[in-house]
Amino acid sequence: MRVCTAWLLVAAVAVVAGRAGAAEPAKAVDTQVARIALFKNGLGFFIRQGALPDQPGPVRIGPLPAASHGTLWLTWGPGATLAHLAAGEEKTLEWRDAVSIPDLLRANLGKQVRLEFGSEYRSSLEGTLKTFPQPSTPAPPNPYMAGSYIPPRSQGQVVTLQTAAGVVAIKPSTVDRITFLEDPSTQYAQDIMKVALSGDLTATGPGQTVGVSYLAKGMTWAPSFIVDISTPEEGTITAKAEIINEMEDLEKAHVDLVTGFPFLEFSDIISPLAKKGDLATFLRALGQGYSEGREQFRRETMTQQVMYNAYDAMEAAGPSPDYGAGAAGVQAEDLFLYPLDSVTLKKDQVGYYPLFTQKVAYEHVYEWDIPDYVNAQDQYRRAEQNRPAEVVWHSLRLKNAGQVPWTTGPAETMKDGQILGQAMLTYTSPGNNVMLKITKALGIKAQENELETNREVNALQRHGWSYDRITVEGKLALHNYTAQAMTVKITKTLSGEVVTSAPEAKTVKLAKGLRQENPRSELTWEVPLEVGKAVEVAYTYKVLIRR
Repeated sequence: MRVCTAWLLVAAVAVVAGRAGAAEPAKAVDTQVARIALFKNGLGFFIRQGALPDQPGPVRIGPLPAASHGTLWLTWGPGATLAHLAAGEEKTLEWRDAVSIPDLLRANLGKQVRLEFGSEYRSSLEGTLKTFPQPSTPAPPNPYMAGSYIPPRSQGQVVTLQTAAGVVAIKPSTVDRITFLEDPSTQYAQDIMKVALSGDLTATGPGQTVGVSYLAKGMTWAPSFIVDISTPEEGTITAKAEIINEMEDLEKAHVDLVTGFPFLEFSDIISPLAKKGDLATFLRALGQGYSEGREQFRRETMTQQVMYNAYDAMEAAGPSPDYGAGAAGVQAEDLFLYPLDSVTLKKDQVGYYPLFTQKVAYEHVYEWDIPDYVNAQDQYRRAEQNRPAEVVWHSLRLKNAGQVPWTTGPAETMKDGQILGQAMLTYTSPGNNVMLKITKALGIKAQENELETNREVNALQRHGWSYDRITVEGKLALHNYTAQAMTVKITKTLSGEVVTSAPEAKTVKLAKGLRQENPRSELTWEVPLEVGKAVEVAYTYKVLIRR
């Protein structure tokens, strides 16, 4: 009976070994980035492509990105079929330069060496390097299954040397010098764990491909502009893009630079397919942040309550560049895509890409903005002491007469090769105007003051609070000390009821502070200002001030 059992056991082992030996290794399907849509917040929408084997069998698709949850998708043609797909970590080898004595020991296994230990009490050893095993990393305990696990061991290293007297085990850190008795190797193979998507290619044929699309972080673009006003009334605006690549090498990829504000609800959650964390980490990520869709997702997928949390001028180097007319681009609903063809950019490089140069009509505008002095609690706050000087800004009004929108980005203003200033250019669609600040108009002196002219004590009782109704008279004065006439646009925001303005202002009611007792208004004047002259603007309003 024992003999029969033994024979059956041997037969079973032979069958298992035969099956294991017959197992077909998975064929690697390498994919390359073919197209990217880059957003300005560090996210990109990537499309990869790779060739499938001509014969069915197990395949391994990689590299696998740390995609945003719900955005990684595979596509293949009607002539191919993939099944049993699963993401997991697989051990691969990468060749690295030997930069230390332990690295050189690992790189030269099987070669004759003489090892010296830097101590007069230890003699050198000569022999053949046999082994340099790497410490194993035990699997952590499974929090969802009962059972035992192997606790971590000491992470010390040891190398074995075959000498004439026998095999000697040595701590690599004690070796001070190596004499190579034959040509040494300067590189060694390092085990690297990589995430790949494995499965079975059950149907295929010549020319079949697989596509992988996903949203992921690691690459972004940043626009910037130059506005050259060396020519009166019509200047040029030039745009460029800088692509910051911290993800992977690009080789002749098509890149679309996206301007707009897409709604990407789960972009900050890494897909479980990336194997970046465990189940608890994934569920915890779902519980952070708030949006209506994510709240609905939590209600439908989680049965336990999750705590969550509800962000002076200098010389220019030369004339402004000319990059030619802007590409037509692509309008995708509310997004606009600046196209770049055949982009080659290595990981950790920053690319410089000209976008366009176009003519731009402009006019000089001088702006004086005066804030509201009544806060959300209906209290008047205007410090009389240590008040900064009033500032009139010299700006440009630019008209986008091209076919390409201007995205938000820094813009420097230049004239005759000299930088005048830099400010933020906001998004401007074709046909629209935008204001761009240049510098403070130091040749214009601006003064403003508000005086109380009447007070009705306890004019209103509301919600337990008492309010005084105060009549305020404001005066705005401008003096032109420059050598040119100009028009100054004055904007004053105030809380209360506007009574008078002289000259008459354009008054707009603002839908702000609707829960306050006072309405809010914006008064605008465009005041001609001659050389060496002064002008004054006055206004009166009544405001409820809480006692």
